[in-house]
Parts: sequence; C-alpha cells; structure tokens
Amino acid sequence: MADDSVNYVVGIDEAGRGPVIGPMVYGICWCPEEHHQYLREVGMNDSKQLDHAKRSELVKKLSELEETHGVGFKVTHLTPEFLSEKMLAIPRTANLNSVSHEAAASLINHVVSLGHHVTHAYIDTVGDPGRYAEFLRQRIPQHIKLTVEPKADGTYPVTAAASIAAKTSRDSAVEELCEGEAIGPDWVAKASESMGTADPGPVVTGSGYPGDPKTKAFLRTYHDRVFGFPPCVRFSWKTAERVHGEMHGVVFDFGDEDDATGPGMGAIMQNRPLLFRRKRVNRLKRVT
Repeated sequence: MADDSVNYVVGIDEAGRGPVIGPMVYGICWCPEEHHQYLREVGMNDSKQLDHAKRSELVKKLSELEETHGVGFKVTHLTPEFLSEKMLAIPRTANLNSVSHEAAASLINHVVSLGHHVTHAYIDTVGDPGRYAEFLRQRIPQHIKLTVEPKADGTYPVTAAASIAAKTSRDSAVEELCEGEAIGPDWVAKASESMGTADPGPVVTGSGYPGDPKTKAFLRTYHDRVFGFPPCVRFSWKTAERVHGEMHGVVFDFGDEDDATGPGMGAIMQNRPLLFRRKRVNRLKRVT
C-alpha cells in the first residue's frame, strides 16, 4: 500500500500528436518529491534529444527505480480509430486538444487512485496553458498544484521521464505495424494489387508524419477506394483525406447535418466512423 505521508510529483507528456499513422501516446511518471532531481541525474531528458537506444535504456532504468526510489510510470494509447471517431463524429463534440486533456486528467487520477499523495503536476502543454490548467482543475483533486507550460519535458525531470516512456511506447507500436501482422492479410493483398507483385515486401510506414515520402507511399500503397486505409491510419487527418481524394476514393455524402431530421438519420451520422470500421471487418472476414 502506498504511503500517503510521502509527497509525490507527476509529469505528463505525449508522443505522436502529429503523425497520420499510429497511436497518440500519453505518458505519466510519478516519484517522491525528494527524488525529483535524481531523475535528471540518471539521464532523464527531453525524449526528442535522445536516440532510440538511449530512450529504451532509460525506460528500463525507470522500472528499476520503482523498487529503489518509488518511481512509477504508465502510458495510454489513443488509437487511430478512437481519434477518428472523435474527430469525425457528427455533431462534433471533441477536438484533439480536448481528447488530450481528458487523457491527462485520467492519468493523474490513476496515480491518485494508487494512494499516492500527489502535490504537483508538471505538464507539457497542448494548446493554451491556461485553458488546459482550468480543464484539469475541474477533474482532479483541488490540492494538486499545476504547472502547465511549453517544453516542460526539457525543464522538469519527471516530465522528461514521461516523455521518454510515451515516445518509447509509440515507437514500439509503429515497429509492430512494420511487421505486417498488425496490418492484416486483407491489406497486404491490397498492397500486392497496388504494387503488381505477389509479395509486397516489408511494411514501411516511415515516421508517420505527413511530410515523410515513405509515409505518403504507404498511404497510397495500402489504400482502398471504398474502405480507405488500414485501422492504423487516422482517417480524420488532412493527409489521409487528401490521399484518398488523389486516389479517387469514394466519398460518402450523408447529407446536410441541418436537414438530418428523418428517422434514425442522427444515429447514422453520429456513428459514421463506426460504420466504416464494421464494413472493413466484414470485408476482412469474406476475403480470409
């Protein structure tokens, strides 16, 4: 059981906000206040300043510090399908910032639920820092002091540790995509058709960022005119929408939202992303 007489600090950061491929990952790290600066001494720094090998090494170090210094960490994956559902829902009730803020609040409350007495949260901002802080204040215990600012992962060791955990977890998720099994046989067959070969070779997603030529090539290769892209792609990103148009993809017109007064129309429009996902699953079953 946690000792609630020990004051804890937490740090939160995300990885993969911009890419069109793969999850957006939120990470939180917590440690006793007295050990906060020790995290810097063992190498915790902004994950963007570290290479893959160093980040992996530091994640292992975080696990070791759980026993010796009371350090812990957790990551949450916001999947491409989840993000697309939120961004494409009609009426739209969420945006990327609000989804991110909800993830951060949930992670802080998770640490509190473990019995730790959290006194301060250091958070790398998403959007306006003041609005972000106000959102969190309404959803976490009031005694927790909040520091929400840009580049917090370069200033506060506990936020740097969260950044490293999030980045390492996202990298692993994207690496799994490149193994091919996560794409699924239906999409491998689609790639074979696009490339005119029986064996499309390894799945190469690139970095997942819109400007990466390898990512653009992946989107064109693993594309279906009706069903769009594999579940690892964020349908709501402009890059995906643009490629779908360039590939002459089918556009479904659900009508004007203001005129959607017929029986059941609201439910159909509200669940449009879910409808697409069900179609993809059904097609996969027929092919295999």
